[in-house]
Amino acid sequence: MKKHDKTAHRIADQIRFLISMKLLRSVKDTCLGFVTLTHVELNSDFRVATVYYTRLGGTGSREETAELLEELKGVLRKEIGQHLRLRYVPELRFAYDEILEMNYGQPPCDK
Repeated sequence: MKKHDKTAHRIADQIRFLISMKLLRSVKDTCLGFVTLTHVELNSDFRVATVYYTRLGGTGSREETAELLEELKGVLRKEIGQHLRLRYVPELRFAYDEILEMNYGQPPCDK
């Protein structure tokens, strides 16, 4: 694994952890539901972080969760900037990870 890949992976994990903790500690909105951050991808210059998430439960819809995450971008970027020593705090982009929906309802493999 190249040094750049290791660094990107380490920073992505730290971003995922910081966002998760901020959502857990600070956000009390029931529309959010149970959000799980599945992974974070950084572009080559670390200026854009795509945060993939899934959602279970809650009173709101998937669209309401997406809107709430969009509203929280500034607070979450501030949290990242305070804890990580990066030249640029990456722009956050949220994307719903449909991996659970793709596998949900599939019968288990018989071997």
